[in-house]
Amino acid sequence: MNGLPLLSLLLWVCAVYFVGLYVFVSGFLLVRLEVNRTSTCGDVLEPQGESRDFCGVQPRFRRVVLLIVDALKIDFARFDHNNTQPRPFENKLPVFEETASSRPSQCRLYPFRADPPTTTMQRIKGFTTGSLPTFVDIGNNFASSAILEDNLIHQLGQVGKRVVFMGDDTWDSLFPRKFHRSLPFPSFNVKDLHTVDNGILQHLYTTMVGDDWDVLIAHFLGVDHCGHRFGPDHPAMAEKLTQMDGVIRSVIDRLQNDTLLVVMGDHGMTDTGDHGGESQKETDAAIFLYSPFPIFPGPPSQREPDVVPQTDLVPTLALLLGVPIPYSSVGQVLLPLFPLHGHVQDAVGGLNQLEALWINTKQVNRFLETYSVMAKDIAPESLTRLKNQFASLSSKYLTLVREGHASSSELAVALQAYLTSVRDTCRATWARFNPLKMPVGLLPSPASSTSTVRKETITLFASLALLVGSLYLSLFFHGCREEQGACQPSPFLSSLSRVQDNQLKNIYYVLSVLSLVVWTHLLRRCLRHYGNLNSSGGTVFTAHWILPLLSVCLGLHWAVSASSEDSFRNLAELIRLAQLALPRAAFCLLGLGLALIWLDPLTVFVKTRAASLAKSLSLPPPRYRASTGISPQAELHHLIPQIYQRMRRSLDDGEASGSGEEDNRPAVEAYGLGTVYSAPLILFCGLLGLGLLQLHPEGMALSFLLLLLEMGALLNIHASSTTLCGLQGVYSGGFNVAWTPIVLWSLAANQFFHATGHLPTFSSIQWGAAFVGFPDGHTGTILPASLVTLNTFASHILFAVGCPLLLFWPLVCEVRGNRGGKASQDGGEDAVMEMRLRESPQLFTSALLQLSVRYILIQGAQVFASVCGAAILRRHLMVWKVFAPKLMFEASGFLMSCMFLLLGVLLVLRVDLAVGRWFKRLISDTSR
Repeated sequence: MNGLPLLSLLLWVCAVYFVGLYVFVSGFLLVRLEVNRTSTCGDVLEPQGESRDFCGVQPRFRRVVLLIVDALKIDFARFDHNNTQPRPFENKLPVFEETASSRPSQCRLYPFRADPPTTTMQRIKGFTTGSLPTFVDIGNNFASSAILEDNLIHQLGQVGKRVVFMGDDTWDSLFPRKFHRSLPFPSFNVKDLHTVDNGILQHLYTTMVGDDWDVLIAHFLGVDHCGHRFGPDHPAMAEKLTQMDGVIRSVIDRLQNDTLLVVMGDHGMTDTGDHGGESQKETDAAIFLYSPFPIFPGPPSQREPDVVPQTDLVPTLALLLGVPIPYSSVGQVLLPLFPLHGHVQDAVGGLNQLEALWINTKQVNRFLETYSVMAKDIAPESLTRLKNQFASLSSKYLTLVREGHASSSELAVALQAYLTSVRDTCRATWARFNPLKMPVGLLPSPASSTSTVRKETITLFASLALLVGSLYLSLFFHGCREEQGACQPSPFLSSLSRVQDNQLKNIYYVLSVLSLVVWTHLLRRCLRHYGNLNSSGGTVFTAHWILPLLSVCLGLHWAVSASSEDSFRNLAELIRLAQLALPRAAFCLLGLGLALIWLDPLTVFVKTRAASLAKSLSLPPPRYRASTGISPQAELHHLIPQIYQRMRRSLDDGEASGSGEEDNRPAVEAYGLGTVYSAPLILFCGLLGLGLLQLHPEGMALSFLLLLLEMGALLNIHASSTTLCGLQGVYSGGFNVAWTPIVLWSLAANQFFHATGHLPTFSSIQWGAAFVGFPDGHTGTILPASLVTLNTFASHILFAVGCPLLLFWPLVCEVRGNRGGKASQDGGEDAVMEMRLRESPQLFTSALLQLSVRYILIQGAQVFASVCGAAILRRHLMVWKVFAPKLMFEASGFLMSCMFLLLGVLLVLRVDLAVGRWFKRLISDTSR
């Protein structure tokens, strides 16, 4: 079989889809144009056009302490006196309520709303630049790159402010060499609740009492990591929040009068502790503002905002500290922090509300003018309306200044309305879709096929019952979307370390280990049944030793991971070593097993008898006789079918004359030859499945076992229908696989995407997979991103690699009845089982190509449906919450399916090459 044309055509089909997806996505998920300009102290911000040194004005605050408690949602910050039985995340931060009650003119607590996506890197970018992130920016969360836009950190450095940072090392990659002093700590290990927080606390208080800083930023990660690892409703969350309460109290006690304290969260979290989407639980964080001297006229009034957008932090802090607002900021100042008419008691300087609003408005208008010239994507009518609105406001403000008035509530309201209009216009513009690229991206998608699909007439009832049972049981492994308020996710989705009940933990562990045992037993039983465990090659060695050893490593790894940190204090170091060594040993065994299957895929054991050689000489000579004018490859191509016929006749002659007679036994006995293609593919899928299972929670072992059983049920139903069609005389010949089993195979891949706890939402991504075998984290981002990708698309991978089994399995199972129903018309008989493929290499290649292309078309049809849904509903309210993530997951799943389908086809070609060499050696041995 010539594999190069086959692979070339498959790669071409995949490339057509990829190009179409790229063109569509480039028109759907637009990236905002970044304006690489910087604000300066000499910018003209006065209505008369006069220039002055803005930075020379004495600011209201000389210092700022910015405490970022990652994932500090607003529910964590509120305190309810009537709640007598609080949950672990409730009433654990009383410092906010106590301070607000005792000193209402010195502090405020607001909901702090983030723009989606609610991932840490995009949130840091949002509240340091004041800009709005785009949806596609979420891809940078694995590989944070330096922020090139004008930002608050850069502006502070330009005017000589000394910025000291400690905490999440994401800041160091976003702002390289921008800090006066930096103390970063590794942030990606979500299982580590204490390293970052403890590292900050070692330096925070000593830094505060020093005089070598102007802005102090501390980014705590313990609350966020606790949510990822245990969820918010866990005793560990109560401990973390209580720790943060103590930290905030200690910082308040050390503040000086010229210092503003800002305690904030960058995003919230769902009920399962995840984030990344745009649900209110994910977007609503908390922000707490405190000053040792009064900065507010009194308790909160109705004129104060109900919710503070995160983009508003940038212009507010910039004007309070006396630095220029970053050029691309579209936020508006938080007015309650500025005096209404002038200075308040004990304030040393600063702007009043109207002055702050005007500077903010002038800066936003300048950005709007620059951006509209560079990008030209803002609607002309919107741009004209905003320009006219600004001209009117500028005239009113100039008149007010000339008349000597310090404030005007009407003008302040108008300025706020203008700032809101600009932000809404920018948000709508950066979500605009390209109507030209999107239809072009739809063109390469498949049209409906005109081929008819052969209906299944009769199926094997046991396989059908197994299929139905697997479908039903897989429903117990579901996740829940944030919108499904009454839905409870499957308890099997939680790792054993999060299960509080020891008896329940033991039950889950026993079920998981039993699933491993059944998985290994079924694979070996299948190979043994067809005689594939008799040889001494690498694949057989893998089945005998590596497969069970891998299962043992996996079971031991689960046992060690389920042990709590406090259960075995004397064995803490040994447990930590086992958590590192066992999964890595499993990875090594997996790699070794897959490599052995690839290098030595044959599972055929040959037994010859010299006594029967004389009988073999009496067989009819080959109908083909080689000549010197034919190449050795062509000679081998024509001789191989004759070898099959001689082996076949030798076997039949032995059976007809009685197998008990010594002289009538066949000259050549080949064990496992009938499943020479499917055996290594089955073992390859089995090993790969165990490797992917290691990246999932322990409870998913049951789901993976159901996946294996459903695979077998689908293969047997397909084989039975093919066999029975042949017996009824409707067998069409050839080896082509009909559409129906391929569609079912593809649907099963999507079914088990959900049955392994995954959903097409960013908050459902199982980030813990990145730390399997790497409990201390990673130095790079490629490996953790790869592990998370393998975890997310495990079902797509397994069904794509095993797709060629749909071609082989009817041939494997034909011995049950199909063989007897298909007598050859020319007096000879076809080779048995998969050897029939070797007799017709052109039909073999054609059938494998057709099967692969059909599977790609079906997978592509699902992507096409998502593309159409996203294109048609691009203005829908839920486009970024439902349709865009669905498109991204479908496109990623399609990419993984194509890659691993090609891997499965390559393995088949590798086996075919090895079979050809085996027959060549057999010819050489028999000719001596």
